[in-house]
Amino acid sequence: MMNLKRGGLVVLALSAGVAAHAGITLSAKSTFGNFGGPGGAGWYSPGEGGNAFIGTAGLERGLAYSSATNKLYMLSRNGGVNIRIMNADTGADEGNLNATGISGGTFAANMIASDGDGNVYAANLTTNTNTSALKVYRFGPADLTGGTPSTTVFNSTITAAGTSRLGDSFDAMGSGANARLVLGFSGSNGYTVITPGGSATTSNAIASTGNGDFRLGVTFVGSTAQVWGKQTGANPGAAPLRRTTSGVLDGSSTLTSGGEMAMDYATVGGFNLLATLDANSSIVRIYEVTGSGAGTTLTLRSSLTTTSGTLTANGNAAGQVRFGAISGNKATIYAMSSNQGVQAFEVAVPEPASMIAIGFGIAAIVRRKKK
Repeated sequence: MMNLKRGGLVVLALSAGVAAHAGITLSAKSTFGNFGGPGGAGWYSPGEGGNAFIGTAGLERGLAYSSATNKLYMLSRNGGVNIRIMNADTGADEGNLNATGISGGTFAANMIASDGDGNVYAANLTTNTNTSALKVYRFGPADLTGGTPSTTVFNSTITAAGTSRLGDSFDAMGSGANARLVLGFSGSNGYTVITPGGSATTSNAIASTGNGDFRLGVTFVGSTAQVWGKQTGANPGAAPLRRTTSGVLDGSSTLTSGGEMAMDYATVGGFNLLATLDANSSIVRIYEVTGSGAGTTLTLRSSLTTTSGTLTANGNAAGQVRFGAISGNKATIYAMSSNQGVQAFEVAVPEPASMIAIGFGIAAIVRRKKK
């Protein structure tokens, strides 16, 4: 807050960050998931409307949003590799991507992600990258309506310590030649960053982190050099969020629940936000991120689930949460905790103009008191 004197009038100018503490809201996306299920708006519940690709058998784990098509993509292993195209506004199923040629690994495809160009990537699951290749496939914008098959952009073993399982967490960022992919290890510590069509840079000896600290949740944060990760734990302190820059630990943060795992980061209306998904309750939480490096602070601003009733347990703690379209001070968020359906939310942050109005309102009060 700044105190500016103008002709005897004290003007209190508030920055957007000051009012953010009470002004970040999360609500159900009212147009999404209205297909006769038990939960109503904002939740596409398992099996709703006869959809065989949103079930309770642990077969749906991957979710991505493409800015190129304004579509949501969900990976299901029900009956093979199915990457279902979903209407981003309603959740309606609009067909399947062409999965021809996707094969190999413990699961031929498990998680998906999208980069800054709207390309959608699908990664397999390998339980030991030292002996079994990690494979990643790319669907370009022209491939995202279901016609042409994907292009293989990575197919290689990766040398790492321990039983180096990859494919439970996945994120993408950047455009063109600067696009990067990240996957977190299980059975080894750290993660690997991949250049599509190029090489893998493995950071699996990060000091002060344990095995699997990036296994179930991983996200780029503002740049491809910054990677944060999370796994589930008995309590928040047992499985903290890990923050790294260029493979070096910046610090750790304690979140609200040990069940938080999948995560995604975005800047909305000038506010840096981290969205997390709780595998136990399907609660999505929004944290405001301030500071950087060792001085980073995460503050819980809002939380919500659109689910209802008794949920089928997500025994593998698998799933993904994704920011969708971002416009001004609003954004859409999608979340899928395996066995618990797909949720859609709208997040809003304070508009700068409203902050100015609040500042002038306070200034007017101050002026009246001085009369």
